[in-house]
Amino acid sequence: MSFQKSKHKYPVDWPLISAKIKFERAENCCEICLAKNGSLIHRLKRGNWCAPSEGEMHNYHYHKGKFKATEMTAAKKAGLQRIVLTVAHKDHCESNCTPENLICLCLSCHVKMDRVDNRIRAAKAKQALCKPYPLFNE
Repeated sequence: MSFQKSKHKYPVDWPLISAKIKFERAENCCEICLAKNGSLIHRLKRGNWCAPSEGEMHNYHYHKGKFKATEMTAAKKAGLQRIVLTVAHKDHCESNCTPENLICLCLSCHVKMDRVDNRIRAAKAKQALCKPYPLFNE
């Protein structure tokens, strides 16, 4: 959930807490894919990415390797993406701001982490909309 949309759920010192996680613990990098904040990368399938300046492929298993020609072509077609870091709650509870519950993620990794939770929320919201309203007091 976006901080701007739900400020009332976060502690008052959230900007300080999130900055500490981003810059001190994570050292300004995504803690899953290791992409550096503000860098331009080519994002590929299965979480792989490369920084044009490095010419190396990175993946979620913290491995680096050289690109194959077909992967480099796919990366160029995918275009460049600027990395923006966010701080996510592992348990999806905005009021639980213990360091163990927080993780610094790029937007792509954050969306992947939240995918299941967002589907459950959407299904519950849809179900609530479909409930029939009683026409008469019973």
